[in-house]
Amino acid sequence: MTKHKPSLQEEIFKGSVLIKGFNGIVEILGALFILLFGSQAVVALIEKIFSHEIFQDPNDFIINFLIDLFVGTGKGTPIFIAVYLGIHGLLNVFLFTAVWKKKISLYPIVIVIMMLFIAYQIFRFYSTQSLVLLTLTIIDMIIIYFVAREYVQKRDKTCV
Repeated sequence: MTKHKPSLQEEIFKGSVLIKGFNGIVEILGALFILLFGSQAVVALIEKIFSHEIFQDPNDFIINFLIDLFVGTGKGTPIFIAVYLGIHGLLNVFLFTAVWKKKISLYPIVIVIMMLFIAYQIFRFYSTQSLVLLTLTIIDMIIIYFVAREYVQKRDKTCV
């Protein structure tokens, strides 16, 4: 019996879900850190960890992306940012768990929840103009595409 060799799209799907799972853990930890210590403590921690890179390039895209992710460019209260990050992080971990355990019946739930997040992120983007929010929205759209595609393929295989 030959083993199924995953296609490039399947590998991209699994890789992106793995990244979303890791991102979810980071978001949850960031949310807890904001709740416990405040958003400025997150900025201070990021600046401490990446001080060498910041010294070399104060406009470093990745560092500024992280800072913007956790403080939301000052648009919103730390409680709101923490709750948002926490819920979005839990969704990412839920997606990762559903995919890794091959629970295709959960895929539509993930898609609907992610679509609600995207709708909200687009709404917030118009008031904040946050490139981080726009980037997260685009990434979430790509993930929805892959989850929906994977769901249809797996569902069709089980129906045959």
